[in-house]
Amino acid sequence: MTQGVRREDHAAAEKNDRRARWFTEELRDGDVNPSTRQLLEQYSKIPSDQVISHILNIRQRAWDIFPYPCIGQFRFLDLSVGKTREYQDILSRVKSGDQFLDIGCCFGQDVRRLAFDGAPVENLHGSDLEQPFIDLGYDLFLDEAKMPRSTFMVADVFADESRLDELAGKMDIVHAASFFHLFNLEDGTKAAKKVMSLMRNRPGSMVLGRQMGNKTAGEMVRRRGGSAYRHNPESFKKWWNELGESMGTKWDVIVEYDHTFVLKAERGEGEDSLLRPGDMRLRFCMKML
Repeated sequence: MTQGVRREDHAAAEKNDRRARWFTEELRDGDVNPSTRQLLEQYSKIPSDQVISHILNIRQRAWDIFPYPCIGQFRFLDLSVGKTREYQDILSRVKSGDQFLDIGCCFGQDVRRLAFDGAPVENLHGSDLEQPFIDLGYDLFLDEAKMPRSTFMVADVFADESRLDELAGKMDIVHAASFFHLFNLEDGTKAAKKVMSLMRNRPGSMVLGRQMGNKTAGEMVRRRGGSAYRHNPESFKKWWNELGESMGTKWDVIVEYDHTFVLKAERGEGEDSLLRPGDMRLRFCMKML
C-alpha cells in the first residue's frame, strides 16, 4: 500500500491538515465492516464499545507520521484479500503450506485476517517500506504475543539488496493491493519484476490485488511532481505478459474493472479533485502456467 512512496514526497504542509482532501474526520459503527469488527473483537480482544475509539487513536497516530489517503480514509480497515474471489483457495493453500506475502502491507491487516482464519503464521509474510507502519500494526491488533515480529520486514522494492531477497523463489502467493499504481511505468515494471523474482517457479503461483486504473491507460502527472501509470485491463494484461516472457514465465492473466467499488474520495474541482476523468478500480489475478 505504501511501498515506494516515502513520507517526504507528500509535503509537510499536509501532515496535520485535517482539511486535507483525503482526511475523513468521523468513523461510525456502520463504517467498520463486519469482518473487520470481528477481527478486532475476537482476534485482538478489543471490547465492542471501544473499537471505534481504538481505531481513531491508531489512525491519528499514523496520520501524524504518514498523511496518506489510505490512512485518512480508513482504507486499512478494508481487509481486501478477504474480499477476493480467490480467498478461500488462498486460505486453503496457505493452511497446507504455501507461502503468502503481502507486499506494501501497511499495518499487516490482511496477514492478520489470514491468521485469524487459521493460516499458520510461519507461512505468512508482510513487507513495507516503513517500520512505523509495522509497529502501528501491532498496536492496532494487540498481538505481540501471537504474531512473531519475524513475520514482517522493512524492505524497499527498488533496493539492489533488501530483505525481500530472502524470499526469492519461495513465494506461492503474493498480494499486491494498491501497490503497482504508485509508480510510473518504468518503476512499476521494476517492481513487477521484483515480485516475479519472489515467486516459486511452478504452475499455480499467484499474484493478485487491486489498484486504481483508468479507462485510458497512461501516465498520470502527480500534482506534487512525478507521475504514476494508470492501466486499463488491456494494457495491464499486455504489460504483465510481456514481463513474464522477459523472465521466462507464462501467466494466465485476469484483469477487470471492479464495478462494485464506489470511489469515496472527495470530489472537487481542478486541483482539489483526487479523481481524474475515467478513473476506475482494477482487480487482477495472475497464475503462473
